[in-house]
Amino acid sequence: MGQKLTKLKEEVRSAFSTPALKQKEAYGRFCHTLASASIVGFVTVIHLDNKPSWFIVERAIALFCCGVAMFIVGSILSQGE
Repeated sequence: MGQKLTKLKEEVRSAFSTPALKQKEAYGRFCHTLASASIVGFVTVIHLDNKPSWFIVERAIALFCCGVAMFIVGSILSQGE
């Protein structure tokens, strides 16, 4: 059991430290999916209530910033080699 766990840890470490081209593309697609979800959440939060509060504004700004950041990271990862 210990050897299998050690091998799994090594494989996970190598997947993130030195990903293959296909893995980079998959990570990029995942980041773009997170970006889409963040932007949808941003629009949803904006239309959540008629009376905007600081809590809703902060949440909307955070979702928008996360969406933009994930889009940028996904674009970088999807470039290929």
